[in-house]
Amino acid sequence: MIHRHKMPKNLHVAPRFDIWHEKYEPWSHLKRMGKLVGTGFYIPPEWYNQFRMFPPIHGNYKEEQTLNPHNRSEPTQDGHLASSEERRNLRDELSRKSRSVAAEGMRYYNLFWMRKPLDEMERQYYQCIRDGLTHDAAIKTVLRRFYETLSVKKRISAIQSEEAKLSGQFITMREAATVLGVLSQLQSEQLTPQQAATLATSQRRRVHEGGIYVASVEQREKLPTPAPTVPSSESTVASATDQATAPPATAEVAAAPKVDEGTMTAEVLMLQLEDDADHVMKIQPQKGDTLASLREKSTDGTAEMDWFAQAHDDASRANISVRSPNPKPKQ
Repeated sequence: MIHRHKMPKNLHVAPRFDIWHEKYEPWSHLKRMGKLVGTGFYIPPEWYNQFRMFPPIHGNYKEEQTLNPHNRSEPTQDGHLASSEERRNLRDELSRKSRSVAAEGMRYYNLFWMRKPLDEMERQYYQCIRDGLTHDAAIKTVLRRFYETLSVKKRISAIQSEEAKLSGQFITMREAATVLGVLSQLQSEQLTPQQAATLATSQRRRVHEGGIYVASVEQREKLPTPAPTVPSSESTVASATDQATAPPATAEVAAAPKVDEGTMTAEVLMLQLEDDADHVMKIQPQKGDTLASLREKSTDGTAEMDWFAQAHDDASRANISVRSPNPKPKQ
């Protein structure tokens, strides 16, 4: 009886090889015992637990079943006999001269019918030798052509990525990782879509419209009043003189509030209000990034986008002015 549904899909691709040993392979044992144990009515033997902990190595099947074209056991399929020692040395030298050449086609590692840059460079090398170039000149010419084509590829990919960014329809992998982190956080916090939309809207508004600092009015902490002491006449006169000569301060900087140990907090500025002695104004940096704070950070507080170039020019001019116009020749 022939089970057509049991036949593999790729039978017509290659001839059937000798597979008499397949039913004795450890993977076959593991699969069949796994099906039996999966029913729940069979306690597996000890070798099954051992294989569950330490599975058999990958590639316990015969080499004809892999995609590796280099098969030493099949002389009719061995393509290594056609490549001479000279060709293997040439490919090895090209790979050692440039690591980019060796790594350029490796995303198609098992697809041996794909044309690799190394194959193209080998063909160009023999063409250069046929044209009368020496070995070193041919190697240099081939490598220069490769890097010219590689620079064109890199430039094209850079242009395409920039166009993708400007189109607004694509994001980078870094942004995608951030988005996935946010989504996993929302999922772990079990927020409804309405709550997530509200949070996103407020966050976007804070980033685009928020300033660098945030000011808030809080109630002043009541300090314990000291016990009244009877001042002497001299100290009374001195304090009255100081109060008369002191300038009228509109805002008084108070000490920063105590923070928990182990937390890094930015400096907080406390200003006393003129008309209200019970409340103070607290000014602290905005939490998170806003466009204003990022713009100030990128301009280094100078409001000039090319501040680094200007500073570099000033430094170079200073170095030029410091040097003597006619340096003495070395003895």
